[in-house]
Amino acid sequence: MNDIANNNVGESSGLGITVFGWIMTSVGLILSAIAMRNKPRGLAISGLVISFVSIVCGIIIFAATAALFTEVAKEVAKDESLVDITKQVEKDLIELEQSFESLVDYGNSSVKIENSAETDIDSL
Repeated sequence: MNDIANNNVGESSGLGITVFGWIMTSVGLILSAIAMRNKPRGLAISGLVISFVSIVCGIIIFAATAALFTEVAKEVAKDESLVDITKQVEKDLIELEQSFESLVDYGNSSVKIENSAETDIDSL
């Protein structure tokens, strides 16, 4: 029960949902075409129209998504500044790590000095 409340049930696959949608749309189109032989044809016609519109919308969305990803891939391939930014970030991280290490070393040396000063005072 706690998993359901926290939405930890599991993740769904977008590809699986898409494939299932295409299969159900195709089945609806086929069954509506078969039902066109019977009278009255109202529900069969609406089934054909809905299935056809779904297929056309799916094709348009797929084509638009493919075109978008193609353009983004071209822009990323052309953009050399992304590589420069990555190198600069790596360099900054190395400098930050070195600064942190020197700060830790300084802190350790000051602790040693304090400890030796306390020892000198205790011996007096």
